[in-house]
Amino acid sequence: AAKLTGRFPGGLSVGVLDAVTDRADGAAEATIEPATNYAVVRANQDYAGGNGSVGLILTGVNRSLDEWTEGFMHRSAYTGGIDARRRLGRFEVSGSLMASRVAGTAEAIELTQRDPVHYYQRPDDDLELDPDATSLDGYSTELRLAKVGGLRTVFETGYGRRSAGFDINDLGFLRRADQQTFTNWFALRFHQPNAVFQRLNWNFNWWQYWTLAGLPTERAFNTNVHTQFNNRWWFHLGGTIGVGQVYCDRNCTRGGPSLKVEPGFSPWGGIEGDSRRAIVPSFWVNYSRNDGGRSTYLNLGPSVRLKVSTRFSSSISVNYTRNRNDSQWYGNFTDGAGTEHFTFAALDQKTLGVTWRLDYTFAPTASLQLYANPFVSKGSYSRVRELANPRADEYEDRFQPYADPAVVDDPGGFNVKEFRSNAVFRWEYRPGSTLFLVWSQGRRHSAEARGDRSFWGDFDELFSQPANDVFLVKVSYWLSR
Repeated sequence: AAKLTGRFPGGLSVGVLDAVTDRADGAAEATIEPATNYAVVRANQDYAGGNGSVGLILTGVNRSLDEWTEGFMHRSAYTGGIDARRRLGRFEVSGSLMASRVAGTAEAIELTQRDPVHYYQRPDDDLELDPDATSLDGYSTELRLAKVGGLRTVFETGYGRRSAGFDINDLGFLRRADQQTFTNWFALRFHQPNAVFQRLNWNFNWWQYWTLAGLPTERAFNTNVHTQFNNRWWFHLGGTIGVGQVYCDRNCTRGGPSLKVEPGFSPWGGIEGDSRRAIVPSFWVNYSRNDGGRSTYLNLGPSVRLKVSTRFSSSISVNYTRNRNDSQWYGNFTDGAGTEHFTFAALDQKTLGVTWRLDYTFAPTASLQLYANPFVSKGSYSRVRELANPRADEYEDRFQPYADPAVVDDPGGFNVKEFRSNAVFRWEYRPGSTLFLVWSQGRRHSAEARGDRSFWGDFDELFSQPANDVFLVKVSYWLSR
C-alpha cells in the first residue's frame, strides 16, 4: 500500500491511496480472498479565504475473481462524488452528490440486492429484485443549511436521499439505502460563568426518515442538556421520544414485510468529575422502554481515569447491560409448502464488558498505548411467535403462535465471549516521520446456550481459549522542501 497527501499554496489539498492485497486460499487451495486493488482519490479546493470549498472523491475496487469467489463478490465497485460548502457571515450552506456502481455475476448482484442494505426481496414495497442483473447503480444527495456563528444560538437543518441501489460498502460503510432523511438541530449556548455553572449547552433535535416510496420508518424528538458547574464537574441529561406511526422495514423481519412499531422512550444521564484532578470518576446510565412497555433496556457505565503524572495515565470502565426484548427477531423459516414464516421471540439478555487503557510517554517523540477489553454477552429466548398481521393497530394482533415444535419447545439462547487487546509503540524518528509497532491479541468463544456460569466463570473460560496474535509495522516518512 502507498499513500500520498499534500496541500498546494493555492488551497488545493490532495490525497491518494492505493493498496493491493494478494490472493488467499483455504482448504483444497480454494480462494477465500481474491487478489484485489483498492484506490481512493480525494481533492478539496478552498476559496474565498477559506469560507468556501469544493471537493471531489473517487474510489475504485477491482478484484481478480475465479470460480470460488465470482458467485458472491463484486468484480468491480466504483463511486464518485462532489461536495461543496459556502459560509456567508454566520450561516453556511453545504451539499453533496454521489453515485455508485457495483458489477459482477448475476449471482453476486442478486446477493447484493438481498443483503440488509437493500432488501429488494421485501414483499410489501415497490422494489423488484432482478435475478439476471449483473450491475447495480445508485445515487445519494444531501443539502444542509446551518447557522454556525453567534453567541447564543446555532442550528442545522438538512434533507437527504439515497436510492435503493446505492452501495459503497466495498470501500466504505453504509447501513441502508432506499431512504429519505429530514434532520433538524437547534442549540442554546450559555458560556458566561455565573453563580451556578461555568457553561451550559441545551440541544433540541427532530428527525424523520422515510423510504423513497414514502413509508415512515422513524420519527422522533430529542433534547439533551450539558452543564459544567463551578466545581468543574459535568452533568448530562437527555432523552428521545418516538412520535407517530412508523414501521420497521429492515432489522425487524430481515427482508420480510414492514412491522408497525410502538413509539419508544429513551432517557439517559451522566456525571463526570473534574478533569483537572488526578482521579476523574464518571457514571452513565441509559434506559429505554418500547413495545408499549413490554421491552426494556438498561445500561450502566461507571468508569475512573487516573492521571499519575504528565507522562502516565490510565483508565478503567465497566459496561453492564440488561436487555428484555419482547419482539426480538428469531429467524425466517420456509416450510415444506414453500411458505416463509417470520418468527420473533422474547429475549432476556445480560452483557458485561470491561475496558482498560494505559498511556505512557517516554519522551515527546516516543510513547506506548495499551488497550484491553474482555466482553461477555449471554441470553435466552422464549415465547416464539410468527407474524400474523404486521401492520395491525394492536400489538398482540401482529403476531400469532408458531406451530413448529422443534423451534417452540427449545428456542435456545447464546453465550458469546470475546477478548480484544492491542499495544502500540510510537516513535517519531525524525520530525514528521513516524514508526509504529503494533501487537494485537484476540480470543473468542461462543455457544448456542446461555449456560449456568456467572460472569466471572465466563471470563475464566474466555482466557483459557487459544489466542490469535497479530504483529504490525507501519512507517511514515514526511517529504518536505
